[in-house]
Amino acid sequence: MNMERSASEDLIGAFEGSVLEIEVVARKQMFKSDGSKSDYWAVVVADWYYRTRPTMEFHAEGYQHKGPIHVGRTELTLRSYAWTNADFDNYKRMREEENMELLGSVDEGVKAAIEALGDELKKYLREAGEKLPEDIKKEEEEKRIAEKKAKEKPPGALEPFVAVFSGFKEIFTSIAPGIGGRYKPEKTEWELKREAGAAAGLANNVMWQTYKNFKKSRGIVSW
Repeated sequence: MNMERSASEDLIGAFEGSVLEIEVVARKQMFKSDGSKSDYWAVVVADWYYRTRPTMEFHAEGYQHKGPIHVGRTELTLRSYAWTNADFDNYKRMREEENMELLGSVDEGVKAAIEALGDELKKYLREAGEKLPEDIKKEEEEKRIAEKKAKEKPPGALEPFVAVFSGFKEIFTSIAPGIGGRYKPEKTEWELKREAGAAAGLANNVMWQTYKNFKKSRGIVSW
């Protein structure tokens, strides 16, 4: 649930009914004009906030008991973004941390129980092959330390000769970048903005179509 709704008055009425929030994130890989993959994804985040109360219905005709009918209110929020893979991973980590904070903020006793359960849950997820945010950070830190140690490696006896040939290689590569390896120029700021704009445009169009079709499916006036 959204942290902003943790103090909502709807939570009091939830004892007699139900309050539920569902969030769905849909994304699509963008492609450039030459057919290669773009760094950006068109992303649409759909958030449903349900607040319902069950009522018992009894039909005299046929003496049929239909069971409870949930009547209430639904709020639909649609948001569109142009994200990279790094942005998407950061959003998922943020949501995971928010969920743990929301559960732990209920009570100190509940918080302690959740923390204990959290350790068991994390252990279960690791055994299932799931990578947790702290595991990813640890791997990145270990990789950074390994790269730093590799750079600080003491030079060997052939280091002067290797350095000379490396210098010739750098000069030759700078003169003819397409030879001696695949040359991949860095994208300019204008290219990145263009790719992000294309992804945002597609996300806006998908968001509008989703909203329009949702209204049609519920019999709401649409155009």
